[in-house]
Amino acid sequence: MNQRQKRNTPNNPRKKKQKRNENIAQKENEGSSSEEENNQFETQFQELIDSLMDTDSITRCEKYAELNHNISHYYLPIIGDFFDDALFAVKNSLKKGSVEEQVLAIRCLLLFSITLEDTADEIFNQFEPILLKYSLEGENKLKIASIEALGILSYIITSTGDLDSSQNVLRHCISILKSNVNPQNGEHETFIAKVLNICCLLLSLQAKDFIGIELNGNNESDDGIFFEYIVNIGKSFLEHPDLDVRISSGRLITLAFNLKDRLEMEEVVDSDIDVDAIVEIFNKLMKEYSQKVSKKTKTKQRAEFKQYISSIEECEYPKDLITIKSNKIHLEEWPKIIQLNTIRNFLGSGFQKHIEKNFLFSQLFGYQIKVESHRQKHSNKKSQRKEQKKNKKHRQQNRTKERKKKNHFEYHFM
Repeated sequence: MNQRQKRNTPNNPRKKKQKRNENIAQKENEGSSSEEENNQFETQFQELIDSLMDTDSITRCEKYAELNHNISHYYLPIIGDFFDDALFAVKNSLKKGSVEEQVLAIRCLLLFSITLEDTADEIFNQFEPILLKYSLEGENKLKIASIEALGILSYIITSTGDLDSSQNVLRHCISILKSNVNPQNGEHETFIAKVLNICCLLLSLQAKDFIGIELNGNNESDDGIFFEYIVNIGKSFLEHPDLDVRISSGRLITLAFNLKDRLEMEEVVDSDIDVDAIVEIFNKLMKEYSQKVSKKTKTKQRAEFKQYISSIEECEYPKDLITIKSNKIHLEEWPKIIQLNTIRNFLGSGFQKHIEKNFLFSQLFGYQIKVESHRQKHSNKKSQRKEQKKNKKHRQQNRTKERKKKNHFEYHFM
């Protein structure tokens, strides 16, 4: 059989994948469909979830990539029906899979928690130990995925009023930074930049008086208020050879000053931090003249640190805009901008779909969703999952029968 004939065969995996993606996009756009279309969609999605347990590692990675693409590019609350099966597959992948598979499985976890906001608690409680472990050991891309997952999961949980998880992960990030001050080569720089960014995200969530808490550490460097502690950690990375690390450390320091300014509207914050010395370092980085540094790097660094200096000296904070159809939501100051950019970078091109329909983001960024919300569509998820478990056995039996028929046909054909 030649290549053209293979592409035209009905069971061609590429055609199946294209058809499945078309159905998922149609399902997300239409919202409500006939019972027959719903059943067809559920069968296709169940096949995709089942493929995550395939014996072949390459196949599992391909299916994770396809699943992650669909969940990130379309808002699909119907995935709640497959939550338990997906979690079971992810657990197996994190225990036995390759590094590439583990990274994809962690991304899948985050996408489920973003789409189904009431699952973040359950996911965090189940996977926190293994994510903490992987954030400290293994290859850098696994460490990066793990620390990002811990940060975003605790961010979602904090939106419900639970600050403990975000504070615990923030302490974990700070301990990583304190043990990695000396520069290292390779992808390790990307990991340190990610840890600094997650520190920014989690610090932005804390109550305004958190930055003024008195610390009593074992070392002199750990004494003082939390503001000084954070600024000193950021300062230790300002002269790092990696651009992203320098920019992220500058952002952390600037965020700390923004939070301190908020607190000083109500009470005086005594600090020993030399503001002029910080601004002088920022100016030096903004006016980088080294011939070893590329023009692109200089331009990016200049723009970032110019904004940091304006925030610290003149309290001029960044602004951003979310456009939802004809509505515009204005966000300003570093905490909200950092939170928005974290979610925007994670979802990529699927951000707009989620921001328009995801109830979680309407809570986080303070706007109303005009379309029927996720909660209204799925007001009783627990009962749905119980019903899904009852029907699961029936579906498995049907699939087993179909596979037996197929195997029986192939056996006789051969």
